[in-house]
Amino acid sequence: MITRAANANNCIARLQGVRVSFDGYVSFALADVGLEAHRGEILGLIGPKGSGKSTTLKLLAGRLRPNDGKVKVFDRSPHRAAIKRRLGYLPEANSQPKPVGIRGLLQRWTGFRVQPIANLPNHIRVAHLLVKRPDLLLLDEPFANLDAAARAEMTDVICKFAGDGKTVVLAHETLAVAMDVCRRLAIYFRGQIQAVGTLQELLALPDAIRILGPVLPAEIAQRVLCSIRAELPDASPKNKAIALRFDNESKLVDTLQRACDSPKDTVDHERLKRLTKPTG
Repeated sequence: MITRAANANNCIARLQGVRVSFDGYVSFALADVGLEAHRGEILGLIGPKGSGKSTTLKLLAGRLRPNDGKVKVFDRSPHRAAIKRRLGYLPEANSQPKPVGIRGLLQRWTGFRVQPIANLPNHIRVAHLLVKRPDLLLLDEPFANLDAAARAEMTDVICKFAGDGKTVVLAHETLAVAMDVCRRLAIYFRGQIQAVGTLQELLALPDAIRILGPVLPAEIAQRVLCSIRAELPDASPKNKAIALRFDNESKLVDTLQRACDSPKDTVDHERLKRLTKPTG
């Protein structure tokens, strides 16, 4: 694993030996994860759905506690009120709990719906977070469902925020957008971090294809598969299946992920939601 030494004073958030499981030692959302986020950087958590990215953000946001290991934000527990005031947390748009309190009563009794912030586009949700002037932004799939203009606006906001000496940790399923925004990348796979570094450092790894395969953009995946077809004319049945030509990009990426032994999403998301504190 690539790591980068940093002055302790520049470490904003840290996970050490973190394990999160839902049924003892059988199913893991995270297993022995260690990671640091530094002052003024944009750190990307990249991996397939269910690989542990959202769980990491919930730990840093103080919405979830690890079974083992330590989580520190600004050298303190993220569960402290003083620390939470310095955080801006954007959950996935579809992960918000049902409205409670007065809002929930109004909806159930009268059918009157108050537009929740969670239903607004992500770039507007992030702008709302910035009103409180946080020192650390935790963004789960911030580019999801954004058109090109909104994506550019989101990128500009994130870069300016980090340029002011603040820190951003964002989760994304592929390298397509993150590689143009993030200074460093942590590649997630099966609840573990496979490597951490700049894109150039990750590409220089001897097993870069195995590590980056599940998170490659579709157009790069196409070129990789073309190379496989060219280099393995007499391949085994398994490799011949991998080298088939696809017109559908989703099938293409799914095939490449299977070739890299990418697992199905085995995380019990309903149980994870129950363990996670609601947005307050």
